[in-house]
Amino acid sequence: MQELDKAMTELNNIDCKNQGITWLDKENHIDEVKFCESYLQQYDLKCINGSFFSIDGFVSDGEIEKNIYNIIKNHVARNVSKKVKQLLEVLRFESYSEELPIQVDRIHVKNGTIFLNEMFSSKKEFCLNRLPIKYNPQIEQPKAWIEKLRAEKEDIFLWCLEGLKRLLKNNYEFTISEKASQNLYHAMEDGNNIISFMKADDFIKLESATMTTSKKLYGCYCHWCDENVEKPISAKSFISYLKQSEKEYNIQYSTNILSETGKKARDFKGIYIKIRM
Repeated sequence: MQELDKAMTELNNIDCKNQGITWLDKENHIDEVKFCESYLQQYDLKCINGSFFSIDGFVSDGEIEKNIYNIIKNHVARNVSKKVKQLLEVLRFESYSEELPIQVDRIHVKNGTIFLNEMFSSKKEFCLNRLPIKYNPQIEQPKAWIEKLRAEKEDIFLWCLEGLKRLLKNNYEFTISEKASQNLYHAMEDGNNIISFMKADDFIKLESATMTTSKKLYGCYCHWCDENVEKPISAKSFISYLKQSEKEYNIQYSTNILSETGKKARDFKGIYIKIRM
């Protein structure tokens, strides 16, 4: 947030009468929408499920309130605290973002993105789970730790936590092995029940020249969750994940299929439902 403080200080020092601060009128009244638009131009934020996130991860309400206060304190004479909270709430609307899609093929780290195929990109994406550690492919793999993981598979998550502690002491840098990639994939499968659903050949079948509507497929997924005591994710996240995984499952998303009612509907080609809904 240091860059934001600097940018907002410069913005705050602009002569309101000469060059004009767009969010202040002649009576020094704040236009809340224009203020939030200006704020987001200086610092890219998304509000997801009521919480703020920058490209580097979670940003607390307190941090944003502090910045808002520093910006407006020279322009508001009364009820400053109330105005700060009002602007924070308007900022939630202005920066609103829908739920981010589930991504099971990558890890978000401090200096970029690691993919499970061991490719690394310095490009950052908005996410809800960025690790506060740097990836460095030149660092020697922690062989002793990996051997312990192999020997004590039942305690893998405890060893992972211990490994993360060591990584934090190692200047926030690490590398990843093929075995670790596999372990990570299995951990992600445990956290994303769509992967398990797509393997449920008694519910669905992946086969070319077949298709099913998105609505029916999601209904089948919910039925599978009910049978397996799993909690289904939202329909939007479910469809988003399958669209991202088209190549993996050899399926294709379409918006141009005729439903049973004769209307165009969204569907997936290359998959059909085996159970009677």
